[in-house]
Amino acid sequence: MKIKPIYVFNCLVIGILLVFLIPSTNESLALAANFQAEVRSEIDQILTAYIYLPLIRSGEPVSLEGMVFVPAGEFQMGCDLGHNGGLPCG
Repeated sequence: MKIKPIYVFNCLVIGILLVFLIPSTNESLALAANFQAEVRSEIDQILTAYIYLPLIRSGEPVSLEGMVFVPAGEFQMGCDLGHNGGLPCG
């Protein structure tokens, strides 16, 4: 019978978890607590880090011909029949 590598890996992972989850002495309790504190601090650093992903475009650039510049500001969404040039809203 041939043993698959994934089973060996799973057994190693379970064994390592059991070593940290079931401490046998006060020293191992302290080691486990220290390990958990280190892992938490690394996770906090990862979660608070910002990742910059630049926009990468492929193909032809978009043509701006025929477009109108609209300055930033507050805009109301919707349709106003009084200012719609006689066209229906919809």
